[in-house]
Amino acid sequence: NSRYTSWLIKKIYWLESKIKYPQINKDFINEPVSSQKKDYFVYIWRLVKYVREVEKIIKLFNESWENLLIIWSWPDEAYLQSLAKENIIFLGYMDQSDDNQRNQLIKILKSSRGFINISKESFGMSSAEALSLWIPVFGYNQWWTQELVDDESWILVKDKDFDTLKEFFTKFKDKDFDRENIKNNFLKKYLSKN
Repeated sequence: NSRYTSWLIKKIYWLESKIKYPQINKDFINEPVSSQKKDYFVYIWRLVKYVREVEKIIKLFNESWENLLIIWSWPDEAYLQSLAKENIIFLGYMDQSDDNQRNQLIKILKSSRGFINISKESFGMSSAEALSLWIPVFGYNQWWTQELVDDESWILVKDKDFDTLKEFFTKFKDKDFDRENIKNNFLKKYLSKN
């Protein structure tokens, strides 16, 4: 599902593999650009304590007082909610197999100022969906992220030290992204392996 996974297969099993990116629902790709941006960012991921990035993101938004919508659920949701200030809203899980929930997710994402994902992933499906909706991503400079983005699509953090996150998030929220280039550049790379 990415050059990173292909590299792992070769490293561990000494096998060559063909790269094919996961399918993004056409509703994301065909969605027209939204000219109206609302004053919030979006985070989508499992709400578990062992994924330390969730707590760091909550702390980042607690300190910055920027608005954050968190989409997902999991066993530690109540604990993570207890850490969050009122500028962070938990919306629960949205099932993309349900047309209404998928459309609601698209509407929320496309109206956001940016998508937050600093997790290590072999392929970041939610980040890819955000990019296909013209949305810039605040991400981590490893794994699949280096394949499908460029400097005009997002800002990548070099490490997850909290001071680094604050510094790079300030750059991210203050940057004037060219939304049309985000989608065009992403789709060019994505479709080359699909």
